[in-house]
Amino acid sequence: MNIRIAGLDDIGSLYELNKLFDNETTVQDMKKTLITNDREIVCIAYMDNIGAGYCTGLIVKSICYNKIRLDVESLFIREEYRKKGIGEELVKFLEKEASARGIKHFHIFTNRNNIKAQALYKKLGYADTGEFLLDKTLE
Repeated sequence: MNIRIAGLDDIGSLYELNKLFDNETTVQDMKKTLITNDREIVCIAYMDNIGAGYCTGLIVKSICYNKIRLDVESLFIREEYRKKGIGEELVKFLEKEASARGIKHFHIFTNRNNIKAQALYKKLGYADTGEFLLDKTLE
């Protein structure tokens, strides 16, 4: 397994993985975001030279809090590579990268029905805070 910070050479694999994850974007938008968004850390894992999974985190700093945090935004592993420890290693890699940037506090949002993901995050030391996430899209 090879895990690294994603670069422009990884766009094809990231796009394919993101599409499998049912997210919508374009290759051009992904490139632009990867180049210009210094508040996002994108990690990618390869197995057998195939993009096996990715994990992204958003760096959040607010005037309301004195600490910077990282919101783990996405974690996706290609189905045929699941149960091989890739998700765990991606999250650990992301944490290590964020920690090297001085970030020590992390949030993870996941679907309340995604029991497998919750088990992974709890295994990695994350705790249920009892918070309730609400969402709204303006038109």
